[in-house]
Amino acid sequence: MWRALVICPLRLRDQWIDEIKEQDPDHPVVVWDHGVIPEKPLDWVVTHYEYITEYYSLMNFVWDIIIVDEAHRIKGRKTKRAKAIKQLHAARKVALTGTPMEKSAGDLWSILNWLNPDEFRGYWAFDTKYVNRIENFYGYKVIEGNKNEEELTRVINPYMLRRTKEEVEPELPPRIMQTIRLTMSDEQKKVYERIKNADDVIVDDLVITNALAQILRLQQITSYPMQLDYFVPSIKMQWLREWWRDNPNETVIIFAKFRKTAEHIHAMWPDELDLLMGGTPLPELFLSGGVRGVVGTIDAMGEGLNLQRADVAIFVDLHWSTIKMQQAIDRIHRINITGPKQIIYLICRSSVDNHINRALKNKWSESEFVYEYLKETENG
Repeated sequence: MWRALVICPLRLRDQWIDEIKEQDPDHPVVVWDHGVIPEKPLDWVVTHYEYITEYYSLMNFVWDIIIVDEAHRIKGRKTKRAKAIKQLHAARKVALTGTPMEKSAGDLWSILNWLNPDEFRGYWAFDTKYVNRIENFYGYKVIEGNKNEEELTRVINPYMLRRTKEEVEPELPPRIMQTIRLTMSDEQKKVYERIKNADDVIVDDLVITNALAQILRLQQITSYPMQLDYFVPSIKMQWLREWWRDNPNETVIIFAKFRKTAEHIHAMWPDELDLLMGGTPLPELFLSGGVRGVVGTIDAMGEGLNLQRADVAIFVDLHWSTIKMQQAIDRIHRINITGPKQIIYLICRSSVDNHINRALKNKWSESEFVYEYLKETENG
C-alpha cells in the first residue's frame, strides 16, 4: 500500500496534479477538497492549506510520505495551519521552499520542528542559541541576524538540500533593477496628508494594528486613491499608461498589493492583460501567448508560477516582506530564461513607499517595520 499526501497553496494544486500524472502515471491522484473525503485514501492525495485547517480527518491516517510545498507558510509556529500540519502522521516528510529564512534562523524552527520534533523541541531554546537580538529605540528586543553560525550550519545540514540558481545555471541572465521615483499631484498629496495627519492612530497596546492600518491606507492612496473613494488622479496609473504606450513589444507582469488596483489596471487593457488574484484561475491566456501581460496581487502571483515569458516585472506597490517580494521577482527570473529581466519599482516621493523600500533593504520584521515608521512620524 502506498499513501502520499501533498499539501500546497490552492492555486498550485492543479500543477501538482498534472506533474504527478506525468511523472507517475501508474498511481492515481485523488484531490482531497471540500465535500470529497475518501474513506481509505491510497496512492497520491493532493490538498491545500485552507483545507487542512478545517478538516481534521486527514489526521486519521499514517501517511508513507507528506510533502509540504511552499513550506515557509508554516514558519509561524503559532499559526493554525502550522498546528494542523504538525498533527499529521507520516513515515517520511519533505518540506519544499525557496525562501526558508527571511530574518533569522528563528524562521527555520517551525519547519525543523515538523520534520523532527524530537530534536527540535522548544522554540526559545533554539532562538536563544542561534538568534541574535538587540534592544531597539523603544526598548524592545529585535532580531539582528544569527549567532553561533558554524554550529547552526552543522545542526541544519542533515535536513537541508540547497541548490542556488547560480549552481543550477551559472550563466543565468541578470536582473536589471530600476526604481522610478514619482511626484504625486497636489490633489493626491492633499489626500495623502489628510490620512497621514489623522488622529485615529493610538499609541498603546494596539499600536501595531493601528499603525499598520494607517500605513495600509497611505499605501492605497499612493497606489490608486479611488479604492478609498477619493476621485483624484494617481501618478502611478499615469506612469503605467505612458509605459504601456511607449513599450508596445514588451511582455510584462504587473504586481499590485491591492485587489482594486489590480482590477483597475486590468480594466485599462482588458484585451491585452490576463488577471490573477486569489480565487481566480491560472493566467492561461498569458501562458499560452494569447495576451501581452498579466496583472495580479503580489500574494496571488508570488508562489509557484512560471511567468518567465515576461520581459519586465513592474511593482506598482511594494510589500514590506522580503520573502514575498523575492518570490514575486522569482516568477520572472527563473532557470532556463534566455535574456536579462527588468524589475521596476514605482515609488512616490515623500511617502510611505520609501519606508517600505527601506524595510526591504533592512529585512525588518513586522514589529520593526511599525516601530521605525512611528519613529519617523514622531521625528517629522
